[in-house]
Amino acid sequence: MERSIEYAPAAKNTARALRCFGKSAFTLFHTPSHETLHVDSERLSCGNYQPMMPSIQEMMEELNTLLLQREIVSSGELLGKADRIMLSSVLMQFSDHSGITSNDLEVVPDFSSIAQLKDMFVARSAKDGCLNAVQQFDEALRFAGDDIRRALMLLWAASRQYARWLDSSILLNELTTKNDRLHEMQEWRCTLRAYKTIDRGPQDPAGDTYYMWTHALAHYAWYEMAAGNSLFNNAAAKIFWHGTEMMHGIVHRLNRQSVDSDHRIAACYGNYFGEAIVAHVRLEYKGGFLR
Repeated sequence: MERSIEYAPAAKNTARALRCFGKSAFTLFHTPSHETLHVDSERLSCGNYQPMMPSIQEMMEELNTLLLQREIVSSGELLGKADRIMLSSVLMQFSDHSGITSNDLEVVPDFSSIAQLKDMFVARSAKDGCLNAVQQFDEALRFAGDDIRRALMLLWAASRQYARWLDSSILLNELTTKNDRLHEMQEWRCTLRAYKTIDRGPQDPAGDTYYMWTHALAHYAWYEMAAGNSLFNNAAAKIFWHGTEMMHGIVHRLNRQSVDSDHRIAACYGNYFGEAIVAHVRLEYKGGFLR
C-alpha cells in the first residue's frame, strides 16, 4: 500500500469556515425554501421495490476481501483547521443551504466525476443487478485508481447529490431543467440496494445510501485525513458516529423531514464500513500493528 502525505496550506480562511459551520448548524433547524426534487423522485418511485442490502456481517466479510485484493493508495494533503471545519459543515448540511462553494473545499470532486461514477453504477447494475455497498465501493475505487480518500469523497458527493440534489453550489452543473435532474436521480436510485423494507415507510434507498457514505467518509476523514490534535479528531469522529441518532432524536423533532425516512440502519452500515477501512489502512501503514 502506498501513502503520500502532505500538509494543507495554513493560509485558509478560518473565519469563513466558522461562518459556514454556523450557517450549516442553523439551517438544520430552520431550513430555507428549496426545490424538493427528492420528494418528487420518491413519489415517482412509489411501488418500485428495491432489493435489500445484505447483512452487515456479510458486507464486512466482502469488504475485507475486497480491500485485501486491491493495491490501496491513500494520497493527498492532511486537512488543516479551516478545511476540517468546512468538511464538517458540508457533511452535516447541504451546500445549497450552507453557502459552501466549490472554491471552499478542494477535496470535493467535481460534478463530471460523480456523473461518470453514476454511469459506472448504471452499467454494472445492468449486468449484476442492484449494487450492494461493497460493489459501490469497488466501482468508486476503480474510478479513483484505488485511492481510498478519493473513492469515499466520490461516493459521498455522488450519493448525496443524486439523492437530494441540494449540493449544486459545490457540485457545479448545467442540468437546468427539473425533468433532467429528476431523470438523473431516478437513474441513480434504480442502481441501489435498499436498507429497509417498504412497510416501514418510504424505502428511500438513495437517501439511505447518502447517509451510509456520509458516515463512512466522516469516520475515515477524522481518523486519516485530519491534521491536528488526535484527541480532538477522535472526539469529532465519535460525534459524527452518533450523528444520525442526534438528527432523528433532536433535529427532526423540531424540523420535520420532507421525506419521512429513518436512516439509522444505513448509518450503522456506514459507521462499520468507515471503521473497517480505517483499520485496514492502519494495519497496512504500521506493518500489522494498529496505532
